[in-house]
Amino acid sequence: MEIVKVVDIITKEDAESFDMEELVGVDAPYAYHINYQAHGYAKFIIDQKSLKAFEEKLSKIESSMSRKHLYMIMNDMVLSSHLTGAQLLEICKKQIAQDTAAEVITAVLRSIIPTIIKRYTPTEYYAQCHHDVFEMLVDNILPAGHITDTPTIHTVLDACITSIRNEDHYAHAIKWLDQGFVVTT
Repeated sequence: MEIVKVVDIITKEDAESFDMEELVGVDAPYAYHINYQAHGYAKFIIDQKSLKAFEEKLSKIESSMSRKHLYMIMNDMVLSSHLTGAQLLEICKKQIAQDTAAEVITAVLRSIIPTIIKRYTPTEYYAQCHHDVFEMLVDNILPAGHITDTPTIHTVLDACITSIRNEDHYAHAIKWLDQGFVVTT
C-alpha cells in the first residue's frame, strides 16, 4: 500500500470523464488512490478493484490523511449510491480496528459509522450493526492500547455506549462505571 506513481490530471469543468494516456500500456497497480492529497474538488468514484484492496489493507497506507480522505470518498459514494452502506460498514469495521491515527478513528466513529447505520442500513439489521460495532471497539480498538489521547478515548467510549443494544453490552458498560473507567457527571 505504498504510492508508486503520482499522475496529475487537469480536467475541464464540463468533463464527466477523461483519458489518462500516460497510463495506457502500464500494468495496473494494486489500487488507485484517486484525488491523492485532496487537491481536487469533484465527485470521485473508486473502482471495484481498489475498493477490494482498501477493504483488505486500507489501514496499511502510511499517510493518515490519505486514509481519512479515502474513507470520506467512500462515504460520499454511499451518499451518491455508488457503494452500499453495508459495504462501507464492513470496510470500516475491518480497517478501523487496525488503525492507529486518532484523526482517522475519530472521523469514522463520529460521522461515517453512525450515519451509515442510521440512514443506510435496513431496520432489521440496525441492532446487529450496533452489536458488531460494539464488539469491534471492545475487542480490537480499546485493548490494542495505541489510543492514548483523552479525546479519542472519549470518542471510542461514546461509540461503545451508543452501540449498546443488549444486556451483555449494558453489563459491560456498568462494569466500566464500577471500575472508574467511565465516570458520570
